[in-house]
Amino acid sequence: MTRIYLPLGRAGLATAWERAELGPAPLIAYAVTPGLRAAYGAERELDELEYAAYELAVDASRTALASDERRRLVVAADAATVRADEGEVGRVVVPEPVPWSAVVSIHADTDDLRPDGGDDAELAWYAPQETPDLLRS
Repeated sequence: MTRIYLPLGRAGLATAWERAELGPAPLIAYAVTPGLRAAYGAERELDELEYAAYELAVDASRTALASDERRRLVVAADAATVRADEGEVGRVVVPEPVPWSAVVSIHADTDDLRPDGGDDAELAWYAPQETPDLLRS
């Protein structure tokens, strides 16, 4: 299994919760890849490399937002199959939907992003079962 970090918008999270899977495939996510290891240093610990992949997903989550959304969301899950996307460090293609049971956490802004689009705040951690509350807030 590979830990992936999937940037989503609110609608994508709601659909994943309703369907009990992340999809449809193919999914674009971020993970520890050979290219990420080379870029960040192969001597780094796995948790440091996973955090780097997570940060790439946080950056990408801004583009996953609908025009009326102002809250970044990243879902961490374990995927059985991934392919490195050679076009971008850490980016992977997940060729099949990921079951909701493989979701390990959700990370989201606690407040809307600033109007200028910038935000350096860390995303808050949520357990998968907190998704309905997260979608209501």
